[in-house]
Amino acid sequence: MRVHKIRDHKEDKFPFPCPLCPKGHFSAYKLDDHLRSQHKGHPSLAQSTVPECLNCETCGKIFSSSGGLRAHIRVQHKGQGTFTCDLCGKTLTTPKSYKIHMNAHAGKKDHVCHFCGKAFVNPSVLKCHVYVHTGERPYVCHICDKGFNQWTPLKRHLDLHKKNGTWKEKPKQV
Repeated sequence: MRVHKIRDHKEDKFPFPCPLCPKGHFSAYKLDDHLRSQHKGHPSLAQSTVPECLNCETCGKIFSSSGGLRAHIRVQHKGQGTFTCDLCGKTLTTPKSYKIHMNAHAGKKDHVCHFCGKAFVNPSVLKCHVYVHTGERPYVCHICDKGFNQWTPLKRHLDLHKKNGTWKEKPKQV
C-alpha cells in the first residue's frame, strides 16, 4: 500500500521537505540524516548531531552504531552468536538479522524501491540503494568531510586515513 501511495500520488511524494535545499524525504528520520550529512556546516544546525564513528578497542574495526559495535564484540571476540543458520552455518546476532538472512535463502524480496521498482531482501540495502536515486551522501568523513552514500565506502576511506597517517580521533561531543 505504501509503495502504491508513493508511486501513484505524486503530491504526497515527499512529506518532509528540507528547509535548506529543494530535496524532500519520506520520513523525519531521513530528513534528519540529510540535514546532518549535507548541511552539517550550516549555522542553524548543531555540529553535535553528526554521529561519531566507534572503534572496537580489541581489533580497531570501525562501526557507525553502538549496537553494531556491541554485536561485533559479542560475536567476534566473545564467540556468542545468538542464532545459527541451519542452511549455511552463519551466526547472526538478532532475531531480525536471522529473519532477513533466512529471507535471503528463500529469495524473498519484500522491500521495493519506489523510484525504480527494484526489490531487496534487506531493508538497509534498499535504504542505501535509494541514495543512488536521491544523490544523498549521509555518511560523512569527520576528517575531510567527504560524503558517501553507504557506510562501507566511508569505512574503507577512514582506513586510508589510518594507513596514510592523516587519521584523527573524532572529538568527543559534549
